[in-house]
Amino acid sequence: MAAHLAQRGISTPRAAINPLRRAAALSRVPNNLKTDPIATIPFRTTPARLPPHPGESPSDLLTGINASVQRLKTPGSPVTVATWRYLATAAAITSDINHKLILSLARRLEELNENRSVPKFDEAVTTAAKASREWRSVVKYWNELPGYFGHPDSAAATDASDLIIRLGRLVYRDPDWRPSPRSSYRVKPLDVLAPTPYQVREISAAPLKVLDACNTIARDRRLASNDAAIVWAIEKYNQTPEQRLWWHGHAAPLFKRYKLAETKGTKAAVALGHAIESISSLKPSEDAPLVAREAAAGFPTPIEHLLSSARTPQQESRRNQQSPPASRGRRK
Repeated sequence: MAAHLAQRGISTPRAAINPLRRAAALSRVPNNLKTDPIATIPFRTTPARLPPHPGESPSDLLTGINASVQRLKTPGSPVTVATWRYLATAAAITSDINHKLILSLARRLEELNENRSVPKFDEAVTTAAKASREWRSVVKYWNELPGYFGHPDSAAATDASDLIIRLGRLVYRDPDWRPSPRSSYRVKPLDVLAPTPYQVREISAAPLKVLDACNTIARDRRLASNDAAIVWAIEKYNQTPEQRLWWHGHAAPLFKRYKLAETKGTKAAVALGHAIESISSLKPSEDAPLVAREAAAGFPTPIEHLLSSARTPQQESRRNQQSPPASRGRRK
């Protein structure tokens, strides 16, 4: 019950979902456990910003990407219209780089003869491309609104900018890459990007977390859509003051685009999560990102399925023997 309550809550308690589910399953086992099924769950804290700097190693890039994603997923102060627009643009850019990164990892697995994983990574490439298209649709709507361009002075916009820079430097050859018309978009050699299957799996965590961050941005679609609709209505009112200032109906189109972006992003996360776990030369990971576990498991999982999976066959047999037989009707 506690796990399902955490699943329905805001982002902060969601890190406790899997430990609570595991504790519920372990507590059904009658054997003497060497450790308590429920341990102390640390509170989730917001990491400090790690500004990008030239010459970061792949490990430093992954650490910085993880910090930016966590900061973007932490509820913050109210977001302005300028920040809504910038976050949508940042999500579109990162989604495009994400697609290139997953595609590069898929081609690298072909070179490494990881034939079992290649089809699943190809599926992840296709779903990531669809998520990228939906985010471009969101940005297209924002670009039709007047004003509010540029980099806003907000923490969320700065974190999104850091995420773009580091993700680009992870994929592109230029170690000091920044988004610019003059920037080089040549992808790193595949054997440099991921020399071994282990590196493929390690790097795959980055696009998975980026998908999670983009989905977090899309979940605020109601506020973003309402703010955009107000801007649209004010612009129309300035053009024709005699008309009534009415904006409620104009929030729906952008709301639907955000929703589609989250839906496609979730499908991409599910596909990539399955792809990561399919790399045959490695054992299943115990520390896979939470987004992959939630998406691939089809959350929320009914609690009775978790409890039944924790029983051994002998326990299940005894349980069935103790259960009263079903009634076959009333005796005459």
